[in-house]
Amino acid sequence: MLKTNLHFHAGDDPEHQLEYTVRDGIDRAHALGFQVLALTCHHVVLATPEDEGYARERGILLIPGVELSVEDCHVVVLNVGRDIESVRTFGALAAYRREHPECFVIAPHPYFGFGLSLGKELERHRSCFDAVECSWFHSRTFDRNTRAERFARDNALPYLAASDTHFLRYLDTAYAYIDASEPTAPAVFAAIREHRFTNISPSIPFWRTMVFDIAFHEVGDRMRRMVGMTKKKKHPAL
Repeated sequence: MLKTNLHFHAGDDPEHQLEYTVRDGIDRAHALGFQVLALTCHHVVLATPEDEGYARERGILLIPGVELSVEDCHVVVLNVGRDIESVRTFGALAAYRREHPECFVIAPHPYFGFGLSLGKELERHRSCFDAVECSWFHSRTFDRNTRAERFARDNALPYLAASDTHFLRYLDTAYAYIDASEPTAPAVFAAIREHRFTNISPSIPFWRTMVFDIAFHEVGDRMRRMVGMTKKKKHPAL
């Protein structure tokens, strides 16, 4: 069984000013016993062959991926190259998936709203997806996963836990043990499609984690981005 997290962001993510690098994340994943990790930064494929080699030396399969904005909805696509970055519509996503059967498409946090989630677009474009994400972001009093789980069940899609990591301390809040025949992307995806995995996704504290941690992160992230934009304006050559 391979301890797996297929939704992970790192330092150079263009949407967030994160305080750790890809290799910091790989080191943390190694310390936590992960064997498979997918790097899924927003809009761009950031995993390099050097990063993949660094992970391999630590017993981790690093899968290159991306969290796209497809018609203003977040979509995670794994095992891809930089050519995926031009996909902006569901029609283009469907075409890419046909042309690249080696890729794997996940619907992340599909019913969370906030102008980021798929919502009814998941139902309209079900054929574009290989799995539905079981989000880490749920507590005893707040849980938007129920509808996603029901959709996955009704459509015979795998319902897979992942952490959508933006803080290294939450890397193992949600993940899956996957019964793959070997630590390769095709074997991992085959096992997921055959529902040969076990999700680990306990409830998290509502106030401490879901409210204070995330709220402070969002405020800090916005401030760092504003500072970065100001610096670029003052130093346009940088």
